[in-house]
Amino acid sequence: MIKPELSFDFIHIQVAILGAAGAALSYTMLRKLGEGTHPSVVVFFFAMFTFVSLLPFVIASYEPMTDIQLLYAILAGVCAVGGQYGVTLAYKHAQAKEVSIYNYFGVIFSAIFGLIYLQFASGRLECSWIYYYFYISGTYEKSTINY
Repeated sequence: MIKPELSFDFIHIQVAILGAAGAALSYTMLRKLGEGTHPSVVVFFFAMFTFVSLLPFVIASYEPMTDIQLLYAILAGVCAVGGQYGVTLAYKHAQAKEVSIYNYFGVIFSAIFGLIYLQFASGRLECSWIYYYFYISGTYEKSTINY
């Protein structure tokens, strides 16, 4: 999103489609699981699935972390659990079309934090703001339409 370019590298396209399909499936199942399952159980199994699926990659290329990296990893884990718990409760108490609009804020906050903390201001930034405009306005339109 920050520096868009036209590329026909099909492995990246396949990974993106697989990721989008996985996210859609997980949030669809989240609503169903939230009806009769305690949110802590749902969050635990989401975290366990992530752990088990990434474990082979960690074993294959293990490098010990420094103390600060360990602290950042623990803080990221705590934030991820808190966020997942909130998303689980949101999908439990509201329809997916009402909740999914807020998932897009992650893209916007990532861009803002990138600009502030990582100085991503180089390149075609003015073009990126046009993309963000269409992204936000399309998301807003999607959320205001009654199905």
